[in-house]
Amino acid sequence: MSTRTQDTTTNRTAHRGHRDGDRNGRRLEIVMVDDDHNDHLLMSMAAEAAGLDADFVFHDDGTTLLHRLEKLTSLEALPDLILLDLRMPGLDGHRTLEALQRHDTLWQIPVIVFTSSTRKVDETAAFANGAHWFEMKPSEFSGMVDFAEKLPERANHLPYRPPVSLEPVIDLTISEDELFAQIEDVLSSHDGWLT
Repeated sequence: MSTRTQDTTTNRTAHRGHRDGDRNGRRLEIVMVDDDHNDHLLMSMAAEAAGLDADFVFHDDGTTLLHRLEKLTSLEALPDLILLDLRMPGLDGHRTLEALQRHDTLWQIPVIVFTSSTRKVDETAAFANGAHWFEMKPSEFSGMVDFAEKLPERANHLPYRPPVSLEPVIDLTISEDELFAQIEDVLSSHDGWLT
């Protein structure tokens, strides 16, 4: 399993209240957005095997996630972490990340892009659109258990917004060569924030 991360090492406790440890009697809430129901089942099984004390909420696409999150009335009601696939029907992972970053409150939820994509362009776009981590789905169940063991620590990272305009940064309908040229332009104009 490959892991890449943004530098977001600050603990979230001060920002959203005391949410680590016993979370004031509240269990860790993790939302997984993936259209593959087998991955929902595998994540549940891996979390149980890892001894993870968490509640999972599953969505098949970004639209259902955003509808649910927009109904929440306080920061404390937000989930602790989102696991987001990229390739889904309807509102895909890239557009879901953009919507989360544009929202006045939802941008504060740490997001792990959890995908089978090995394309560098997907990783770069995910970070440009606000993902905290980019993880390729493991091929072995033991890798899924290892991933699940890391989730509580990742839930405590402070959110961030990329220091670029939240206008669409990357047009995913163009060729990869054109996309890499756009990405290079964006990165060179904001030197150092994505390293």
